[in-house]
Amino acid sequence: MKTDCTKKSGAAESSLDISADEFCAMSRRNFLVMGAAATAGIYLAGGEAAARQTGRSDKSPGNTVAKSLSLLRDVDIYFPGDERYGSFLEGLFSREAGHKKPSAIVCPKRHEDITRFIEIAVHDKLKFTVCGGGLSSLSVQTDMICLALNVFYNKVEVLDRDGRTFVKACGGAKVGDVVAILKNHGRHIPVGVSPMPGLGLVMRGGIGYLSRSEGLTCDHISQVNFVTARGDNFLLDAHCAQQDLWNAVRGAAPRFGVVSEVYLDTVPGTKVTVSRLTADIGLLNGWLENADKLQDHVSASFVLGSDSVKHMNPVFYGYLVHQGSNENALAELSSAQESVTGETKLSWLEEAHAVDYALMPPFDVPVRDSGDLEGELVPVVKSYLVKNRVVKRMGDVFLNAIRTAPNQFCRIDFQHMGGEVRRIKNGSVFSGRDADWNVVVTGFYYAGSSPEDMEKAAAWVKRIMHRINAAVVGVYSVEIKKNTPETKHELRMAFHEKLSLLHNLARKYDPYNLLSNYPL
Repeated sequence: MKTDCTKKSGAAESSLDISADEFCAMSRRNFLVMGAAATAGIYLAGGEAAARQTGRSDKSPGNTVAKSLSLLRDVDIYFPGDERYGSFLEGLFSREAGHKKPSAIVCPKRHEDITRFIEIAVHDKLKFTVCGGGLSSLSVQTDMICLALNVFYNKVEVLDRDGRTFVKACGGAKVGDVVAILKNHGRHIPVGVSPMPGLGLVMRGGIGYLSRSEGLTCDHISQVNFVTARGDNFLLDAHCAQQDLWNAVRGAAPRFGVVSEVYLDTVPGTKVTVSRLTADIGLLNGWLENADKLQDHVSASFVLGSDSVKHMNPVFYGYLVHQGSNENALAELSSAQESVTGETKLSWLEEAHAVDYALMPPFDVPVRDSGDLEGELVPVVKSYLVKNRVVKRMGDVFLNAIRTAPNQFCRIDFQHMGGEVRRIKNGSVFSGRDADWNVVVTGFYYAGSSPEDMEKAAAWVKRIMHRINAAVVGVYSVEIKKNTPETKHELRMAFHEKLSLLHNLARKYDPYNLLSNYPL
Protein backbone atom coordinates (compact mmCIF):
# COMPACT_ATOMS: atom_id res chain seq x y z
CA MET A 1 0.00 0.00 0.00
CA LYS A 2 1.41 3.38 -1.04
CA THR A 3 0.67 6.65 0.69
CA ASP A 4 1.56 10.26 0.04
CA CYS A 5 0.66 11.47 3.51
CA THR A 6 0.62 9.61 6.81
CA LYS A 7 -0.51 10.87 10.21
CA LYS A 8 0.19 8.93 13.40
CA SER A 9 -1.85 10.04 16.40
CA GLY A 10 -1.20 13.73 15.97
CA ALA A 11 2.20 13.69 14.26
CA ALA A 12 1.92 14.74 10.65
CA GLU A 13 3.90 14.77 7.45
CA SER A 14 2.13 16.00 4.37
CA SER A 15 2.75 16.53 0.68
CA LEU A 16 -0.45 18.55 0.47
CA ASP A 17 -0.42 22.30 -0.06
CA ILE A 18 -1.78 22.74 3.46
CA SER A 19 -0.68 20.99 6.65
CA ALA A 20 -2.19 17.66 7.59
CA ASP A 21 -3.67 19.20 10.73
CA GLU A 22 -5.48 21.83 8.66
CA PHE A 23 -6.50 19.15 6.19
CA CYS A 24 -8.06 16.99 8.91
CA ALA A 25 -9.63 19.84 10.84
CA MET A 26 -11.68 21.19 7.94
CA SER A 27 -14.56 19.02 6.80
CA ARG A 28 -17.22 19.79 4.25
CA ARG A 29 -19.98 19.29 6.79
CA ASN A 30 -18.37 21.72 9.23
CA PHE A 31 -18.02 24.22 6.41
CA LEU A 32 -21.61 23.87 5.24
CA VAL A 33 -23.28 24.06 8.63
CA MET A 34 -20.91 26.50 10.35
CA GLY A 35 -23.43 29.30 10.23
CA ALA A 36 -26.33 27.16 11.42
CA ALA A 37 -24.28 25.65 14.24
CA ALA A 38 -23.10 29.05 15.39
CA THR A 39 -26.65 30.35 15.43
CA ALA A 40 -27.77 27.30 17.41
CA GLY A 41 -24.97 27.89 19.91
CA ILE A 42 -26.01 31.49 20.42
CA TYR A 43 -29.62 30.44 20.85
CA LEU A 44 -28.83 27.67 23.35
CA ALA A 45 -26.49 29.92 25.29
CA GLY A 46 -29.42 32.23 25.80
CA GLY A 47 -31.58 29.41 27.12
CA GLU A 48 -31.05 30.30 30.77
CA ALA A 49 -32.08 33.87 30.13
CA ALA A 50 -35.17 32.67 28.29
CA ALA A 51 -35.97 30.32 31.15
CA ARG A 52 -36.10 33.24 33.54
CA GLN A 53 -38.80 34.83 31.40
CA THR A 54 -41.86 33.04 32.73
CA GLY A 55 -45.22 33.77 31.16
CA ARG A 56 -45.81 34.19 27.47
CA SER A 57 -45.34 36.87 24.88
CA ASP A 58 -47.47 39.99 24.92
CA LYS A 59 -47.61 39.62 21.15
CA SER A 60 -49.67 36.42 21.29
CA PRO A 61 -52.32 36.60 18.57
CA GLY A 62 -55.91 36.58 19.68
CA ASN A 63 -56.86 33.35 17.90
CA THR A 64 -58.07 29.86 18.74
CA VAL A 65 -54.56 28.49 19.26
CA ALA A 66 -53.62 31.26 21.69
CA LYS A 67 -56.86 30.81 23.60
CA SER A 68 -56.36 27.04 23.85
CA LEU A 69 -52.75 27.33 24.95
CA SER A 70 -53.62 29.89 27.60
CA LEU A 71 -54.69 26.89 29.70
CA LEU A 72 -51.04 25.82 30.00
CA ARG A 73 -49.42 27.07 33.21
CA ASP A 74 -45.74 27.92 33.72
CA VAL A 75 -44.93 26.93 30.15
CA ASP A 76 -43.10 29.29 27.82
CA ILE A 77 -44.97 29.79 24.55
CA TYR A 78 -43.57 31.75 21.62
CA PHE A 79 -45.95 33.25 19.06
CA PRO A 80 -45.19 34.87 15.69
CA GLY A 81 -43.79 38.32 16.35
CA ASP A 82 -42.07 37.24 19.56
CA GLU A 83 -38.28 37.67 19.45
CA ARG A 84 -37.84 34.21 20.97
CA TYR A 85 -40.02 32.74 18.21
CA GLY A 86 -37.58 33.98 15.59
CA SER A 87 -34.52 32.94 17.61
CA PHE A 88 -35.83 29.42 17.98
CA LEU A 89 -36.39 28.99 14.24
CA GLU A 90 -33.02 30.53 13.37
CA GLY A 91 -31.30 28.11 15.75
CA LEU A 92 -32.66 24.94 14.17
CA PHE A 93 -30.14 22.70 12.47
CA SER A 94 -32.57 21.95 9.65
CA ARG A 95 -32.88 25.12 7.61
CA GLU A 96 -35.91 23.65 5.85
CA ALA A 97 -37.66 23.45 9.24
CA GLY A 98 -36.32 26.88 10.18
CA HIS A 99 -38.20 28.51 7.32
CA LYS A 100 -41.58 27.19 8.44
CA LYS A 101 -44.08 29.36 10.31
CA PRO A 102 -45.63 27.37 13.19
CA SER A 103 -48.76 28.79 14.83
CA ALA A 104 -46.97 28.63 18.19
CA ILE A 105 -43.88 27.13 19.81
CA VAL A 106 -44.62 25.42 23.13
CA CYS A 107 -41.62 24.76 25.39
CA PRO A 108 -42.40 22.22 28.16
CA LYS A 109 -40.16 21.93 31.20
CA ARG A 110 -41.66 18.77 32.75
CA HIS A 111 -43.35 15.55 31.73
CA GLU A 112 -46.60 16.92 33.14
CA ASP A 113 -46.39 19.86 30.72
CA ILE A 114 -46.38 17.41 27.81
CA THR A 115 -49.37 15.44 29.06
CA ARG A 116 -51.34 18.65 29.70
CA PHE A 117 -50.49 20.00 26.24
CA ILE A 118 -51.75 16.84 24.57
CA GLU A 119 -54.97 16.97 26.60
CA ILE A 120 -55.56 20.45 25.19
CA ALA A 121 -54.54 19.42 21.66
CA VAL A 122 -56.96 16.48 21.73
CA HIS A 123 -59.81 18.58 23.13
CA ASP A 124 -59.41 21.35 20.55
CA LYS A 125 -58.13 19.14 17.68
CA LEU A 126 -54.85 21.07 17.37
CA LYS A 127 -52.31 19.55 14.98
CA PHE A 128 -48.70 19.66 16.14
CA THR A 129 -45.17 18.51 15.46
CA VAL A 130 -42.44 17.57 17.94
CA CYS A 131 -38.98 19.13 17.95
CA GLY A 132 -36.47 17.05 19.88
CA GLY A 133 -32.89 17.29 18.68
CA GLY A 134 -34.11 19.53 15.88
CA LEU A 135 -32.29 17.74 13.07
CA SER A 136 -35.41 16.72 11.17
CA SER A 137 -37.04 18.86 8.51
CA LEU A 138 -40.39 17.54 9.80
CA SER A 139 -39.89 18.95 13.30
CA VAL A 140 -41.60 22.26 12.44
CA GLN A 141 -44.46 22.90 10.04
CA THR A 142 -46.35 26.02 9.01
CA ASP A 143 -49.69 26.53 10.78
CA MET A 144 -49.06 23.70 13.24
CA ILE A 145 -47.99 24.01 16.87
CA CYS A 146 -44.38 23.01 17.51
CA LEU A 147 -43.88 21.14 20.79
CA ALA A 148 -40.26 22.15 21.37
CA LEU A 149 -38.78 19.66 23.80
CA ASN A 150 -35.24 20.80 23.06
CA VAL A 151 -35.47 24.21 24.76
CA PHE A 152 -35.82 23.12 28.39
CA TYR A 153 -36.80 19.46 28.51
CA ASN A 154 -33.41 17.98 27.62
CA LYS A 155 -31.98 16.56 30.86
CA VAL A 156 -29.71 13.49 30.77
CA GLU A 157 -29.18 11.36 33.89
CA VAL A 158 -27.16 8.20 34.59
CA LEU A 159 -28.83 5.63 36.86
CA ASP A 160 -27.66 2.40 38.52
CA ARG A 161 -30.34 -0.27 39.00
CA ASP A 162 -29.80 -3.85 40.11
CA GLY A 163 -26.15 -3.77 39.10
CA ARG A 164 -26.89 -2.34 35.64
CA THR A 165 -26.14 1.19 34.41
CA PHE A 166 -28.80 3.02 32.43
CA VAL A 167 -28.99 6.48 30.96
CA LYS A 168 -32.27 8.39 31.09
CA ALA A 169 -32.70 10.98 28.34
CA CYS A 170 -35.59 13.43 28.27
CA GLY A 171 -37.31 14.12 24.95
CA GLY A 172 -35.20 17.11 23.92
CA ALA A 173 -31.78 15.58 24.57
CA LYS A 174 -29.19 15.15 21.81
CA VAL A 175 -27.16 11.96 21.43
CA GLY A 176 -23.93 13.95 21.67
CA ASP A 177 -24.94 15.13 25.14
CA VAL A 178 -25.83 11.58 26.17
CA VAL A 179 -22.45 10.20 25.06
CA ALA A 180 -20.55 13.08 26.69
CA ILE A 181 -22.25 12.52 30.06
CA LEU A 182 -21.78 8.74 29.89
CA LYS A 183 -18.05 9.27 29.33
CA ASN A 184 -17.76 10.53 32.89
CA HIS A 185 -19.16 7.19 34.07
CA GLY A 186 -16.90 5.05 31.87
CA ARG A 187 -19.83 4.00 29.68
CA HIS A 188 -21.33 4.61 26.24
CA ILE A 189 -24.22 3.70 23.97
CA PRO A 190 -23.84 3.08 20.23
CA VAL A 191 -25.13 6.10 18.34
CA GLY A 192 -25.09 7.41 14.77
CA VAL A 193 -22.32 9.32 13.05
CA SER A 194 -23.40 12.78 14.23
CA PRO A 195 -23.82 14.19 17.78
CA MET A 196 -26.68 16.43 16.64
CA PRO A 197 -29.76 14.13 16.41
CA GLY A 198 -32.21 13.69 19.24
CA LEU A 199 -34.48 10.87 20.30
CA GLY A 200 -36.35 10.93 16.99
CA LEU A 201 -33.38 9.18 15.41
CA VAL A 202 -32.76 6.96 18.46
CA MET A 203 -36.33 5.66 18.33
CA ARG A 204 -36.16 4.85 14.60
CA GLY A 205 -32.78 3.12 14.46
CA GLY A 206 -29.44 4.77 15.09
CA ILE A 207 -26.90 3.39 12.60
CA GLY A 208 -23.33 4.23 13.53
CA TYR A 209 -19.71 3.21 13.94
CA LEU A 210 -20.48 0.48 16.51
CA SER A 211 -23.59 -1.02 14.92
CA ARG A 212 -21.75 -4.11 13.70
CA SER A 213 -20.46 -4.92 17.19
CA GLU A 214 -23.23 -3.54 19.44
CA GLY A 215 -26.37 -3.14 17.34
CA LEU A 216 -28.53 -0.09 16.68
CA THR A 217 -29.19 2.62 19.25
CA CYS A 218 -32.84 1.54 19.42
CA ASP A 219 -31.70 -1.97 20.38
CA HIS A 220 -30.47 -0.53 23.69
CA ILE A 221 -33.82 0.97 24.67
CA SER A 222 -34.96 -0.54 27.95
CA GLN A 223 -38.04 1.56 28.71
CA VAL A 224 -39.99 4.46 27.18
CA ASN A 225 -42.26 6.95 28.91
CA PHE A 226 -44.64 7.58 26.02
CA VAL A 227 -47.64 9.90 25.66
CA THR A 228 -49.88 8.93 22.76
CA ALA A 229 -51.54 11.51 20.52
CA ARG A 230 -54.91 10.69 22.12
CA GLY A 231 -53.55 11.34 25.63
CA ASP A 232 -52.62 7.88 27.03
CA ASN A 233 -49.50 7.83 29.21
CA PHE A 234 -47.73 4.46 28.97
CA LEU A 235 -44.50 3.21 30.47
CA LEU A 236 -43.49 0.83 27.71
CA ASP A 237 -41.03 -2.04 28.01
CA ALA A 238 -40.64 -5.71 27.14
CA HIS A 239 -43.10 -6.72 29.85
CA CYS A 240 -45.85 -4.10 29.42
CA ALA A 241 -49.40 -4.82 28.30
CA GLN A 242 -49.04 -2.72 25.13
CA GLN A 243 -46.59 -4.96 23.27
CA ASP A 244 -47.66 -3.84 19.80
CA LEU A 245 -47.02 -0.21 20.72
CA TRP A 246 -43.73 -1.10 22.46
CA ASN A 247 -42.52 -2.73 19.26
CA ALA A 248 -43.86 0.12 17.12
CA VAL A 249 -42.20 2.98 18.98
CA ARG A 250 -38.86 1.25 18.42
CA GLY A 251 -38.82 2.09 14.75
CA ALA A 252 -41.71 4.47 14.13
CA ALA A 253 -42.40 6.44 17.34
CA PRO A 254 -43.12 9.95 15.92
CA ARG A 255 -46.38 8.87 14.30
CA PHE A 256 -48.09 7.74 17.50
CA GLY A 257 -47.22 10.32 20.13
CA VAL A 258 -44.47 11.99 22.12
CA VAL A 259 -41.41 10.27 23.58
CA SER A 260 -41.09 11.94 26.97
CA GLU A 261 -38.27 9.87 28.47
CA VAL A 262 -36.11 7.00 27.24
CA TYR A 263 -34.06 4.62 29.38
CA LEU A 264 -31.18 2.95 27.54
CA ASP A 265 -28.84 0.14 28.56
CA THR A 266 -25.23 1.29 28.48
CA VAL A 267 -22.01 -0.45 27.48
CA PRO A 268 -18.64 -0.32 29.33
CA GLY A 269 -15.84 1.68 27.74
CA THR A 270 -15.18 5.15 26.39
CA LYS A 271 -12.58 4.64 23.64
CA VAL A 272 -12.43 3.04 20.21
CA THR A 273 -9.73 2.72 17.55
CA VAL A 274 -10.00 4.78 14.37
CA SER A 275 -8.21 4.94 11.03
CA ARG A 276 -9.10 7.38 8.22
CA LEU A 277 -7.88 7.87 4.68
CA THR A 278 -8.58 9.43 1.31
CA ALA A 279 -7.86 8.01 -2.12
CA ASP A 280 -9.00 8.05 -5.72
CA ILE A 281 -12.62 6.93 -6.05
CA GLY A 282 -11.36 3.83 -7.86
CA LEU A 283 -10.78 2.35 -4.41
CA LEU A 284 -14.55 1.76 -4.17
CA ASN A 285 -14.69 -1.60 -5.94
CA GLY A 286 -11.92 -3.20 -3.89
CA TRP A 287 -13.36 -1.84 -0.65
CA LEU A 288 -16.80 -3.31 -1.35
CA GLU A 289 -15.27 -6.62 -2.44
CA ASN A 290 -13.37 -7.03 0.82
CA ALA A 291 -15.86 -5.54 3.30
CA ASP A 292 -17.61 -8.93 3.73
CA LYS A 293 -14.39 -10.42 5.07
CA LEU A 294 -14.05 -8.03 8.02
CA GLN A 295 -14.72 -9.15 11.58
CA ASP A 296 -17.87 -7.85 13.22
CA HIS A 297 -15.99 -5.62 15.65
CA VAL A 298 -14.64 -3.60 12.70
CA SER A 299 -16.72 -1.19 10.61
CA ALA A 300 -15.55 0.24 7.30
CA SER A 301 -17.87 3.11 6.42
CA PHE A 302 -16.95 5.57 3.67
CA VAL A 303 -18.02 8.61 1.68
CA LEU A 304 -17.80 9.42 -2.03
CA GLY A 305 -17.61 13.20 -2.25
CA SER A 306 -15.41 16.15 -3.16
CA ASP A 307 -12.36 17.35 -1.23
CA SER A 308 -12.82 20.86 -2.67
CA VAL A 309 -15.55 23.40 -1.93
CA LYS A 310 -14.61 25.37 -5.06
CA HIS A 311 -15.20 22.67 -7.65
CA MET A 312 -16.04 18.98 -7.90
CA ASN A 313 -12.95 16.86 -7.22
CA PRO A 314 -14.24 13.35 -6.42
CA VAL A 315 -12.42 11.37 -3.72
CA PHE A 316 -12.98 8.27 -1.62
CA TYR A 317 -12.96 8.92 2.14
CA GLY A 318 -12.64 5.78 4.27
CA TYR A 319 -13.44 5.67 7.99
CA LEU A 320 -12.56 2.46 9.84
CA VAL A 321 -13.48 1.86 13.49
CA HIS A 322 -12.62 -0.99 15.87
CA GLN A 323 -14.77 -1.50 18.95
CA GLY A 324 -11.72 -1.87 21.19
CA SER A 325 -8.77 0.38 22.01
CA ASN A 326 -5.94 -1.88 23.21
CA GLU A 327 -2.83 -2.95 21.31
CA ASN A 328 -4.68 -5.90 19.79
CA ALA A 329 -7.35 -3.54 18.46
CA LEU A 330 -4.68 -1.33 16.88
CA ALA A 331 -3.15 -4.33 15.12
CA GLU A 332 -6.52 -5.70 13.95
CA LEU A 333 -7.66 -2.36 12.56
CA SER A 334 -4.38 -1.87 10.71
CA SER A 335 -4.80 -5.33 9.20
CA ALA A 336 -8.41 -4.55 8.24
CA GLN A 337 -7.25 -1.33 6.56
CA GLU A 338 -4.69 -3.25 4.52
CA SER A 339 -7.33 -5.76 3.43
CA VAL A 340 -9.78 -3.16 2.08
CA THR A 341 -7.20 -0.84 0.48
CA GLY A 342 -4.73 -3.37 -0.94
CA GLU A 343 -2.10 -1.70 -3.12
CA THR A 344 -4.16 1.43 -3.74
CA LYS A 345 -2.20 4.66 -3.51
CA LEU A 346 -3.63 6.75 -0.70
CA SER A 347 -3.52 10.55 -0.85
CA TRP A 348 -3.87 10.88 2.92
CA LEU A 349 -3.80 8.45 5.84
CA GLU A 350 -4.42 8.78 9.55
CA GLU A 351 -3.13 5.50 10.94
CA ALA A 352 -4.96 3.47 13.57
CA HIS A 353 -5.03 5.12 16.99
CA ALA A 354 -7.31 5.22 20.04
CA VAL A 355 -9.99 7.92 20.08
CA ASP A 356 -12.42 9.05 22.75
CA TYR A 357 -15.85 7.85 21.57
CA ALA A 358 -17.38 11.15 22.67
CA LEU A 359 -14.93 13.04 20.42
CA MET A 360 -15.02 11.09 17.16
CA PRO A 361 -13.70 12.90 14.06
CA PRO A 362 -16.45 14.05 11.69
CA PHE A 363 -17.76 11.60 9.11
CA ASP A 364 -16.96 14.05 6.31
CA VAL A 365 -14.49 14.34 3.48
CA PRO A 366 -11.61 16.55 4.68
CA VAL A 367 -11.30 19.45 2.26
CA ARG A 368 -8.17 21.03 0.83
CA ASP A 369 -9.50 24.54 0.45
CA SER A 370 -12.14 26.95 1.64
CA GLY A 371 -14.44 29.37 -0.08
CA ASP A 372 -17.56 31.42 0.23
CA LEU A 373 -20.91 29.81 -0.41
CA GLU A 374 -23.20 31.51 -2.88
CA GLY A 375 -26.12 31.17 -0.50
CA GLU A 376 -27.87 28.72 1.75
CA LEU A 377 -27.62 25.08 0.68
CA VAL A 378 -30.72 22.87 0.76
CA PRO A 379 -30.28 19.07 0.94
CA VAL A 380 -32.26 16.36 -0.86
CA VAL A 381 -31.73 13.05 0.97
CA LYS A 382 -32.57 9.38 0.49
CA SER A 383 -31.41 6.60 2.82
CA TYR A 384 -31.74 3.00 1.62
CA LEU A 385 -30.51 -0.26 3.18
CA VAL A 386 -28.71 -2.58 0.76
CA LYS A 387 -27.02 -5.98 0.47
CA ASN A 388 -23.32 -5.96 -0.31
CA ARG A 389 -23.38 -9.11 -2.48
CA VAL A 390 -25.58 -7.19 -4.93
CA VAL A 391 -24.38 -3.63 -4.56
CA LYS A 392 -20.71 -4.51 -4.97
CA ARG A 393 -21.51 -5.33 -8.61
CA MET A 394 -22.88 -1.80 -9.03
CA GLY A 395 -19.69 0.15 -8.40
CA ASP A 396 -19.90 1.92 -11.75
CA VAL A 397 -23.30 3.35 -10.80
CA PHE A 398 -21.80 5.19 -7.84
CA LEU A 399 -18.57 6.15 -9.61
CA ASN A 400 -20.41 7.66 -12.55
CA ALA A 401 -22.87 9.36 -10.22
CA ILE A 402 -20.26 11.16 -8.15
CA ARG A 403 -18.36 12.20 -11.27
CA THR A 404 -21.53 13.74 -12.73
CA ALA A 405 -23.00 15.20 -9.52
CA PRO A 406 -24.74 18.58 -9.96
CA ASN A 407 -22.20 20.30 -7.68
CA GLN A 408 -19.26 19.72 -5.36
CA PHE A 409 -21.41 19.43 -2.23
CA CYS A 410 -23.25 16.28 -3.30
CA ARG A 411 -22.18 13.09 -1.57
CA ILE A 412 -22.84 9.36 -1.25
CA ASP A 413 -22.37 7.82 2.22
CA PHE A 414 -22.05 4.10 2.96
CA GLN A 415 -22.64 3.36 6.67
CA HIS A 416 -21.48 -0.16 7.50
CA MET A 417 -24.07 -2.54 8.98
CA GLY A 418 -24.32 -6.31 9.41
CA GLY A 419 -22.85 -8.15 12.38
CA GLU A 420 -24.87 -7.67 15.56
CA VAL A 421 -27.60 -5.72 13.74
CA ARG A 422 -28.40 -8.86 11.78
CA ARG A 423 -28.42 -11.14 14.83
CA ILE A 424 -30.71 -9.11 17.11
CA LYS A 425 -34.36 -10.20 17.15
CA ASN A 426 -36.20 -8.04 19.67
CA GLY A 427 -39.60 -7.36 18.12
CA SER A 428 -38.76 -3.85 16.94
CA VAL A 429 -40.47 -2.77 13.72
CA PHE A 430 -37.10 -1.62 12.37
CA SER A 431 -36.72 -3.62 9.16
CA GLY A 432 -33.75 -4.17 6.92
CA ARG A 433 -31.60 -5.95 9.51
CA ASP A 434 -30.16 -8.14 6.77
CA ALA A 435 -28.60 -5.08 5.11
CA ASP A 436 -24.83 -4.63 4.91
CA TRP A 437 -24.91 -0.89 4.24
CA ASN A 438 -27.09 2.12 4.81
CA VAL A 439 -26.56 4.10 1.60
CA VAL A 440 -27.31 7.79 2.12
CA VAL A 441 -27.37 9.89 -1.04
CA THR A 442 -27.49 13.67 -0.55
CA GLY A 443 -27.87 16.20 -3.33
CA PHE A 444 -27.69 19.94 -2.70
CA TYR A 445 -29.01 23.05 -4.34
CA TYR A 446 -28.91 26.70 -3.31
CA ALA A 447 -31.99 28.23 -1.71
CA GLY A 448 -33.57 30.43 -4.34
CA SER A 449 -32.19 28.31 -7.17
CA SER A 450 -34.10 27.96 -10.40
CA PRO A 451 -36.59 25.08 -10.59
CA GLU A 452 -34.20 23.45 -13.06
CA ASP A 453 -31.33 23.39 -10.54
CA MET A 454 -33.62 22.09 -7.80
CA GLU A 455 -34.82 19.33 -10.07
CA LYS A 456 -31.25 18.41 -11.03
CA ALA A 457 -30.36 17.74 -7.40
CA ALA A 458 -33.54 15.75 -6.73
CA ALA A 459 -33.26 13.80 -9.98
CA TRP A 460 -29.61 12.94 -9.26
CA VAL A 461 -30.56 11.42 -5.89
CA LYS A 462 -33.57 9.51 -7.19
CA ARG A 463 -31.72 8.23 -10.25
CA ILE A 464 -29.05 6.61 -8.08
CA MET A 465 -31.62 4.95 -5.84
CA HIS A 466 -33.53 3.67 -8.86
CA ARG A 467 -30.36 2.20 -10.37
CA ILE A 468 -29.54 0.23 -7.20
CA ASN A 469 -33.08 -1.02 -6.61
CA ALA A 470 -32.07 -4.68 -6.95
CA ALA A 471 -29.75 -4.34 -3.93
CA VAL A 472 -32.30 -2.63 -1.66
CA VAL A 473 -33.73 -4.63 1.26
CA GLY A 474 -35.13 -1.71 3.25
CA VAL A 475 -35.52 2.04 3.61
CA TYR A 476 -34.32 3.97 6.66
CA SER A 477 -37.53 5.68 7.75
CA VAL A 478 -35.85 8.82 9.12
CA GLU A 479 -35.59 10.22 5.58
CA ILE A 480 -39.09 9.38 4.32
CA LYS A 481 -41.07 12.49 3.43
CA LYS A 482 -44.85 12.69 3.24
CA ASN A 483 -46.79 13.16 -0.01
CA THR A 484 -44.02 12.37 -2.49
CA PRO A 485 -44.49 10.01 -5.45
CA GLU A 486 -42.29 7.46 -3.71
CA THR A 487 -43.69 7.75 -0.15
CA LYS A 488 -45.93 4.67 -0.28
CA HIS A 489 -43.20 2.52 -1.81
CA GLU A 490 -40.64 3.68 0.75
CA LEU A 491 -43.00 2.98 3.65
CA ARG A 492 -43.54 -0.56 2.35
CA MET A 493 -39.79 -1.04 2.06
CA ALA A 494 -39.18 0.45 5.51
CA PHE A 495 -41.66 -1.72 7.40
CA HIS A 496 -42.64 -4.59 5.07
CA GLU A 497 -45.33 -6.85 6.59
CA LYS A 498 -45.50 -4.66 9.72
CA LEU A 499 -46.90 -1.67 7.82
CA SER A 500 -50.55 -2.65 8.26
CA LEU A 501 -50.01 -2.98 12.01
CA LEU A 502 -48.50 0.51 12.11
CA HIS A 503 -51.44 1.94 10.18
CA ASN A 504 -53.83 0.37 12.70
CA LEU A 505 -51.85 1.76 15.62
CA ALA A 506 -51.86 5.22 14.06
CA ARG A 507 -55.65 5.10 13.79
CA LYS A 508 -55.92 3.85 17.36
CA TYR A 509 -53.51 6.19 19.11
CA ASP A 510 -53.95 9.26 16.91
CA PRO A 511 -57.66 9.14 16.04
CA TYR A 512 -57.78 12.86 15.21
CA ASN A 513 -54.64 12.80 13.01
CA LEU A 514 -52.91 15.40 15.17
CA LEU A 515 -49.50 14.00 14.14
CA SER A 516 -50.46 13.29 10.54
CA ASN A 517 -47.55 15.38 9.25
CA TYR A 518 -45.36 12.34 9.86
CA PRO A 519 -45.49 9.58 7.22
CA LEU A 520 -47.62 6.46 7.99
